[in-house]
Amino acid sequence: MPLRTIEEVKRDFNRAGMTIAQWAQEHGYAPYLVQQVLSKQSKCSRGKSHEIAVLLNIKEGYIRLTNQTNEGEDEMNP
Repeated sequence: MPLRTIEEVKRDFNRAGMTIAQWAQEHGYAPYLVQQVLSKQSKCSRGKSHEIAVLLNIKEGYIRLTNQTNEGEDEMNP
């Protein structure tokens, strides 16, 4: 799938009747971070801004999923 421009993303939000804040909340991000990505105030090279840019398909890349386990889980299960 070809990358989208920021203008295309904003247009799609408008067509869907969705605000940036709504998208951010639905995807678990702070609205100000999404706004920074869409206004090019963030380099989107790592962290949450990178994730946002990849999800919006304005940047190539992938999102690393971490394997979170409860501490001590191995100790309880021999």
